[in-house]
Amino acid sequence: MTVTNQRPVSTTLFVPEKANHGFTMFTPLAADPGVTWLIDMHGRLVHRWELPAQVRLRSELLTGGTILTGLAHKSGYAHLPFSGGEIAEIGWDGETVWSYLDDRLDLHDWVRRDNGNLIVLKYTEVPPKIAATVQGGLPGTEEDGTMLSYVIQEITPAGKVVWEWVAHEHMDPVLDAIDPVGIRAIWPGWNAIEELPGGDLMLSSYNTSTVVIVDRATEDVRWRWGKGQISFQHNPTWLPNGNILLFDNQRFNTRWMPPDYSRLIEVDPESKEIVWEYKETNPVDFYNTYMGSAQRLPNGNTMVCEAALGGIFEITAAGERVWEYVVPFFHDSEFYGRSNAIFRAHRYQPGYPGLAGRDLSGAALSTWNELYGRQNGRMLMESR
Repeated sequence: MTVTNQRPVSTTLFVPEKANHGFTMFTPLAADPGVTWLIDMHGRLVHRWELPAQVRLRSELLTGGTILTGLAHKSGYAHLPFSGGEIAEIGWDGETVWSYLDDRLDLHDWVRRDNGNLIVLKYTEVPPKIAATVQGGLPGTEEDGTMLSYVIQEITPAGKVVWEWVAHEHMDPVLDAIDPVGIRAIWPGWNAIEELPGGDLMLSSYNTSTVVIVDRATEDVRWRWGKGQISFQHNPTWLPNGNILLFDNQRFNTRWMPPDYSRLIEVDPESKEIVWEYKETNPVDFYNTYMGSAQRLPNGNTMVCEAALGGIFEITAAGERVWEYVVPFFHDSEFYGRSNAIFRAHRYQPGYPGLAGRDLSGAALSTWNELYGRQNGRMLMESR
């Protein structure tokens, strides 16, 4: 692995002695066709994957050096902004290694299991008798009178379904009520899924402002939390200490005349107490209306993705910012407008197997580094 130093492109803050060094991956949402980027700590572009279609919504680097990405296709649910039709495995040089097609896919998230199987989200319709019992939401906001839900499936590399879980058969129409200002078109509205140690699944519902854990053996919802404490949250992750880290957007905040703000929280699932929190002293300095992610790093720092704002930053446990980056790629989109938004960011350590033996000098991207190094200031000013 060859790494060289060049001048920064879009890193606006870097405290080397306090930051967790590694390589950060992100995918601009409005780019069409899609492209996924890898940068070093200085913001230097070291690799890119050119993709065959627009991305829905993220890419992740696998241990073998390929990436998994969700690709948009015309489908029965193409009008939904986070739908797609394909999850593809793309090689280091952009070749398609494997793909799975289904026009019901919701590409908010997926899980690649250690056995090679994939856990995915798919749309399905809620039977009218069940839909009528679901509490909350804005009246009349169903999709042409229909409420959608999800089937969670585990599929083999050959596309065979080996396990499935139908959300509306297990969720509670009262306990899992839709937020008062939520839409009734989708219930419960998953935006993240994670496999826990032992195989259970943790799911985040933006439309009900809850996080639940599904027991894989019994298929019951064995844990739920969040009502009245979080809202429109994203990306809960299970930490090595057994706690849950998540990005709390606070979009549907109902406190009396509050300033809008977002925060990161760490929750003890046993006590359901918040044991760590990060938010800005001036609350509006950290406010992300939708999407967002948080990743706990090996040195105890946390990397934060201000998704809608195209910003990524790293903080210490005490909340000190030690690294910041602003995505320099702006694209025009009917849904996002002129935007540098990204859904999530992923930090990979220098010793990550997927980077082993790769040229990370950025030599092949020299023209991109020069282009965006020169244009970065102008592009950022144009976006404001």
